[in-house]
Amino acid sequence: MGVTADTQTDTFNFGKSVAQALAGRGEGAGSQAMLDAMNVPAGGVPDANTDPRLPAIYDCNPDGEYIAYNNALSDTEISNIADEKNKEYVDRGINPANYYCYIDSIAVAGWKTYEGNSNLHGIWISAAEVALSKAEAYVMGYGVTANEALAKENFINGVVFSEEYFWNLKLNSSLAKDGNDSFNGYRELVVPTTDDFTAYAEKIWANNQECVATQLWLNHCFMNELEAWNVTRRTGFPSVKFARDTQVSDYPTPPNRLPYPSDELNFNRDNCQAAISTNYKESTGYYTNLFWAKEVYYSLY
Repeated sequence: MGVTADTQTDTFNFGKSVAQALAGRGEGAGSQAMLDAMNVPAGGVPDANTDPRLPAIYDCNPDGEYIAYNNALSDTEISNIADEKNKEYVDRGINPANYYCYIDSIAVAGWKTYEGNSNLHGIWISAAEVALSKAEAYVMGYGVTANEALAKENFINGVVFSEEYFWNLKLNSSLAKDGNDSFNGYRELVVPTTDDFTAYAEKIWANNQECVATQLWLNHCFMNELEAWNVTRRTGFPSVKFARDTQVSDYPTPPNRLPYPSDELNFNRDNCQAAISTNYKESTGYYTNLFWAKEVYYSLY
């Protein structure tokens, strides 16, 4: 985990640095795909069918709403909506506050610049990922005989492990205070139980790849964004939507792969060019499909 960063002793706190990096990026904002995956109703107010992970992953706004960016709008339009809502919050005596849901301020972000959860830890593979991967194997018959009973058992375990993981991040955060659920969400702290997690997993179970892959994607979340992207590219689940970027002519839509970096192109040129001529179907490589991925894994607004 490391220790608190100190320029005099050159020691380093990995968790706090990860938290600051996550909180300082646009990826920290909640997406509509995430909210849909957690069964947040239209309007953004959770109900009895909403995922118990939600308050451990995102801060709501002062009205208890979880609102994602509308990617069909321009950046200016998105910002203008938030600015108008923040004026309203100030008039109500609430400041600071966020209109759009953002990565949880107790679990990760803190409430001011360069703050962060120093107990946040990186993760290579989790118990939830293992269980959900086994569930997918039993659903699809990957290397084993398809078995719905074993698929469900592993799915339930995977969802419960994931729920516990995100709540542990929050409750064991260096930023946690008794009764304080978020710095910006202004909500009451209510900690769900393992029975709540199990009941939710039972409720959402379906014996198909979409159900399992969606939970695997959700479990990767902001902690393993590349792995989450790989789940979507490989399975096509969950359904994600993007707007075409009119300011970038070379790659206005999401890529199918990461191209070779400049260091490879510069210092390993011969091998790189040989691989490009074999594998790329266009010059940048952005839209060359990997053999295990779907050609189209998203839709456009």
